[in-house]
Amino acid sequence: MAQETINKAEYIVIFISEFARRFSLSAVQAYRYLNRYKAIDFLDEHYNIASRSIGYGL
Repeated sequence: MAQETINKAEYIVIFISEFARRFSLSAVQAYRYLNRYKAIDFLDEHYNIASRSIGYGL
């Protein structure tokens, strides 16, 4: 698997975990919420922009 794919997967997992923590949800609940409102798709599509703005994966 390419390193960028691994970085993207880690980024999305971290995002879900932090979202869950912030809103006192389980990881499954957070994933379902984010997936329902297309946030996972958004993160996937815009990974390059978001990861550079926070310095992730560099």
